[in-house]
Parts: sequence; C-alpha cells; structure tokens
Amino acid sequence: LPSKGSDEGGEEMATLTLPDGRTHKLRVLKPTCGNQTFIDIRDLLSATNAATFDPGYSSSASCCSAITYIDGDKGTCLYRGYPVHELVEKSHFEEVAYLLMYGEVPAENVRLMFEKQLKSEMLVHERLKNFFTEFLTGAHPMAMLATVVAALSSFFVDPMDLNDAEERELAIIRLIAKMPTIV
Repeated sequence: LPSKGSDEGGEEMATLTLPDGRTHKLRVLKPTCGNQTFIDIRDLLSATNAATFDPGYSSSASCCSAITYIDGDKGTCLYRGYPVHELVEKSHFEEVAYLLMYGEVPAENVRLMFEKQLKSEMLVHERLKNFFTEFLTGAHPMAMLATVVAALSSFFVDPMDLNDAEERELAIIRLIAKMPTIV
C-alpha cells in the first residue's frame, strides 16, 4: 500500500494500486489498544474483483471487538481492557460475566443483584445429564461442552426475537448461569 491520505470525511485512507493500474481506496483503521494499523478490505473483492491471499490468517484480523484484545506475540489478552490473568486471580465469576456483558465492573450491590439473577437461572433440566452419559470415554471436554451448550436450545422452545434486547439479555444470562452447573 504505497500511499496514505485522508478522504473528504477526514478518515485516513490507503490507496492500493492494482497490477493493471487501477487504484482503490481502503479505510485505515486504528485499534483502541496496540499500535498496529489495519486496512479495511471488506469491499476489495466486490469493487475490484481482487482478493487478498493470507494462508492461515497470519496477517489478517478476523473481527473488531469491543470485548477482547489479543496480542499473541506479546502474550497479551485483555477483556474490556483488563488483563485476563488479573480477572482470573482477583475477580468473582459474576464480576467478569457482568464486565463482559455490560462493559464495566459492577459495584458490589450490582454484583450481588446480578449474582441473585444468575442463581435464579442456574438449574438445568434433569434430562441434560443424559448427554454426558452418551459421550465415549476419552471424548474431548470442549467437544462435550459445545454439544451440551448447543443442546440447551432444545430446552427453551419458545421463539426468541433477536431484535429484542431484553430477550437477548435473558438468553445470555441463562447461558452464563448454567455454565458452572454444566462444567
């Protein structure tokens, strides 16, 4: 990407010159953590019929996240700006769950209310235990967990409106609440 500049809207742009001489402007994205620069190529294929080649995604970011920051080279993993190892060592499960959902560490009274809400949704259906008895000895724990979590949807048969924030929040709370019981 030989040249950078700004478009009329003030966004930083990079100009890609293709082998046939055509140029295409790409947005330059700045992370909230770290010092990397990201080039937004979402419209590259549709606009130019050119694609990138990055086997193994060694130089590609797969998403933007307000929750997680990872820098594998530096051994950094942050959840909402907090080092994960500190959350593991110094925080309650409910605090971290709240942080991930709402973007802030709850005050003690809020954490206690959230904990009460989680406890009210913690029970799992007795028939869910049957899933565990059917796995082969030596089955990978993550495969087992993924299967059981997917099976939870069959116990909540009422349709959910994904556009309804309250329904999404209840589904998230139910899932978080059941994890300690399942694990």
